[in-house]
Amino acid sequence: MNKTLALFDFDGTLTWGDTMLAFFRHALGLGVLLLGLVQLPVWLLLGILKLRVNKAYLKERLLRFYLGKKGKEEWEALAHSFADALQENAYRVAVYDQLRKYQKAGDRVCIVSASLDVWLDPIWGNQNVELICTQSNWQGSKWMGFDGANCNGDEKVRRIKALVNLADYEHIVAYGNSRGDAAMLKLANEAHWI
Repeated sequence: MNKTLALFDFDGTLTWGDTMLAFFRHALGLGVLLLGLVQLPVWLLLGILKLRVNKAYLKERLLRFYLGKKGKEEWEALAHSFADALQENAYRVAVYDQLRKYQKAGDRVCIVSASLDVWLDPIWGNQNVELICTQSNWQGSKWMGFDGANCNGDEKVRRIKALVNLADYEHIVAYGNSRGDAAMLKLANEAHWI
């Protein structure tokens, strides 16, 4: 039996805030970022009229607006640039230190996030962690939406269980900061609300 499985949410748990908007500001500039945010009330109204209003719907609409501006290869380059530019002060030092402590102990560490693989892969790709996040559906160079469900709430638990046999671990620890992390935190013997 393995020792510990450590599960960490990313935005607001390992970081002080949301990285989606920070990524798009880095990649597209403040003007395009604000243009997308101004459209949110319109999408919300359309969602209500179609009885399809939920956070995942709005998130996918916003991502489609932003990601439609460039092709996949350009986004990959911008994501690597964003990962390099992400400042150390973006991270909650105490939580990040806990992640490193589990790594040094040889424990299995997973980042479980509703954020998109587009910018998370370059941030965590060489960090010796497993990444469980919302996946992109690309057709050629064009972003088509989510590949599967938004990795939030119960979907986090479903994805963890698809990847990990929880019975293999003596101890499961989880870190989260929002309702979207609540189901994941319930999996743990030791849960930390940040």
